Amino acid sequence: MNTLDVITLAMSRQDGARAAAEMVADRRLHPGIQNEWRASGADWGDPDFTLGDAAQAAFLGSDCEEFSRHHQLAGDNWQEAHINAFWNEFVSIARACLWAGEGT
Repeated sequence: MNTLDVITLAMSRQDGARAAAEMVADRRLHPGIQNEWRASGADWGDPDFTLGDAAQAAFLGSDCEEFSRHHQLAGDNWQEAHINAFWNEFVSIARACLWAGEGT
Protein backbone atom coordinates (compact mmCIF):
# COMPACT_ATOMS: atom_id res chain seq x y z
CA MET A 1 0.00 0.00 0.00
CA ASN A 2 1.22 3.49 -0.75
CA THR A 3 0.13 6.83 0.68
CA LEU A 4 -2.20 7.49 -2.24
CA ASP A 5 -4.20 4.35 -1.40
CA VAL A 6 -5.55 5.96 1.77
CA ILE A 7 -7.24 8.83 -0.09
CA THR A 8 -10.75 7.47 -0.64
CA LEU A 9 -13.51 8.73 -2.93
CA ALA A 10 -15.35 9.93 0.17
CA MET A 11 -12.33 12.08 1.02
CA SER A 12 -12.31 13.51 -2.51
CA ARG A 13 -16.01 14.39 -2.13
CA GLN A 14 -15.19 16.05 1.20
CA ASP A 15 -12.37 18.02 -0.44
CA GLY A 16 -14.76 19.24 -3.15
CA ALA A 17 -17.35 20.31 -0.59
CA ARG A 18 -14.76 22.13 1.51
CA ALA A 19 -13.33 23.88 -1.55
CA ALA A 20 -16.75 25.15 -2.64
CA ALA A 21 -17.68 26.28 0.88
CA GLU A 22 -14.41 28.18 1.32
CA MET A 23 -14.69 29.80 -2.10
CA VAL A 24 -18.27 30.92 -1.42
CA ALA A 25 -17.28 32.22 2.02
CA ASP A 26 -14.42 34.34 0.63
CA ARG A 27 -16.54 35.40 -2.37
CA ARG A 28 -14.40 33.84 -5.08
CA LEU A 29 -17.65 32.08 -5.99
CA HIS A 30 -20.63 34.41 -6.18
CA PRO A 31 -24.10 34.45 -7.77
CA GLY A 32 -22.69 36.21 -10.84
CA ILE A 33 -20.66 33.15 -11.85
CA GLN A 34 -22.19 31.05 -14.61
CA ASN A 35 -24.16 28.14 -13.16
CA GLU A 36 -22.73 25.58 -15.56
CA TRP A 37 -21.42 22.15 -14.54
CA ARG A 38 -19.02 21.82 -17.46
CA ALA A 39 -15.73 23.66 -17.67
CA SER A 40 -15.52 26.17 -20.50
CA GLY A 41 -11.75 26.64 -20.38
CA ALA A 42 -12.14 30.22 -19.18
CA ASP A 43 -9.79 31.80 -16.64
CA TRP A 44 -10.77 33.28 -13.27
CA GLY A 45 -12.47 36.63 -13.82
CA ASP A 46 -13.48 35.96 -17.44
CA PRO A 47 -17.18 36.63 -18.07
CA ASP A 48 -17.72 33.05 -19.29
CA PHE A 49 -16.04 31.46 -16.23
CA THR A 50 -18.29 28.69 -14.87
CA LEU A 51 -18.70 26.59 -11.74
CA GLY A 52 -17.09 23.79 -13.73
CA ASP A 53 -14.05 25.98 -14.38
CA ALA A 54 -13.85 26.72 -10.65
CA ALA A 55 -14.13 23.00 -9.79
CA GLN A 56 -11.31 22.17 -12.19
CA ALA A 57 -9.15 25.00 -10.86
CA ALA A 58 -9.71 23.92 -7.25
CA PHE A 59 -8.88 20.27 -8.02
CA LEU A 60 -5.70 21.11 -9.96
CA GLY A 61 -4.65 24.18 -7.99
CA SER A 62 -4.81 26.45 -11.06
CA ASP A 63 -4.71 30.11 -9.97
CA CYS A 64 -5.84 29.06 -6.48
CA GLU A 65 -4.81 26.69 -3.75
CA GLU A 66 -4.95 22.97 -4.54
CA PHE A 67 -7.85 21.58 -2.49
CA SER A 68 -7.64 17.94 -3.63
CA ARG A 69 -5.56 15.70 -1.39
CA HIS A 70 -5.72 13.06 -4.13
CA HIS A 71 -4.19 15.41 -6.69
CA GLN A 72 -1.60 16.64 -4.21
CA LEU A 73 -0.34 13.09 -3.79
CA ALA A 74 -0.93 11.74 -7.32
CA GLY A 75 0.18 14.77 -9.31
CA ASP A 76 -0.44 14.14 -13.01
CA ASN A 77 -1.33 10.50 -12.25
CA TRP A 78 -4.70 11.40 -10.73
CA GLN A 79 -7.62 9.04 -11.15
CA GLU A 80 -10.80 10.01 -12.99
CA ALA A 81 -13.04 8.68 -10.23
CA HIS A 82 -11.46 11.15 -7.79
CA ILE A 83 -11.89 14.22 -9.99
CA ASN A 84 -15.50 13.17 -10.63
CA ALA A 85 -16.18 12.80 -6.88
CA PHE A 86 -14.50 16.15 -6.13
CA TRP A 87 -16.20 17.95 -9.05
CA ASN A 88 -19.71 16.66 -8.36
CA GLU A 89 -19.60 17.61 -4.69
CA PHE A 90 -17.98 20.98 -5.45
CA VAL A 91 -20.72 21.95 -7.91
CA SER A 92 -23.51 20.61 -5.67
CA ILE A 93 -22.34 22.56 -2.62
CA ALA A 94 -21.64 25.73 -4.60
CA ARG A 95 -25.12 25.63 -6.12
CA ALA A 96 -26.73 25.02 -2.74
CA CYS A 97 -24.85 27.98 -1.24
CA LEU A 98 -25.26 30.40 -4.14
CA TRP A 99 -28.75 29.66 -5.39
CA ALA A 100 -30.58 28.09 -2.44
CA GLY A 101 -34.30 27.96 -3.04
CA GLU A 102 -34.03 28.43 -6.79
CA GLY A 103 -34.75 24.82 -7.67
CA THR A 104 -31.13 23.70 -7.95
